[in-house]
Amino acid sequence: MRLDDWHVFATLVSSDGHGRTVAEFTLPGGGTASILERVDGRLEPPFDLEEAYRNYVSEAWTAHSVTRRLSTRQLSAYYRAKSLVPRRAQLWARRQLIRRQSRPAFPQWPVDEASTGW
Repeated sequence: MRLDDWHVFATLVSSDGHGRTVAEFTLPGGGTASILERVDGRLEPPFDLEEAYRNYVSEAWTAHSVTRRLSTRQLSAYYRAKSLVPRRAQLWARRQLIRRQSRPAFPQWPVDEASTGW
């Protein structure tokens, strides 16, 4: 699902369709899914918020990112040596790593379609 720069990072759930449409997501197949406002004022998104939150904070989206990463061995060596390295050098090294990896396609909360295969 997509709404502007937002991508759903959770499973689409069905709704009875009753309520005022607050926002509408475009599905890759051309359909739509809406966030509804119920009569009692409650908002009902077309996905499970808990699942979206878990996927976001666990960085599950990175499994679908094309950025290069350090190996487990490289990360382990880095964390062992980190306390011995002056803070200025740590910041310089981090900047170099970011340049090497480039910026990941970071999701916009609460939505990212990277892991859904939609």
